[in-house]
Amino acid sequence: MEHSISPQNIEKDIHKKLMPKLFLECKSIGSGMVQAKKMVEMILQITRVGLSGD
Repeated sequence: MEHSISPQNIEKDIHKKLMPKLFLECKSIGSGMVQAKKMVEMILQITRVGLSGD
């Protein structure tokens, strides 16, 4: 079930695809992994609210 659309798969895919991009952007302005992780977590929280239908 690699291609099933579940909240867990969506979150994993968001993390996998966004983390490298956000890290590079953070690095370019003097930040790093901590800031990139915080941004990804914020995006995941927003996604969770959307997925829950609230």
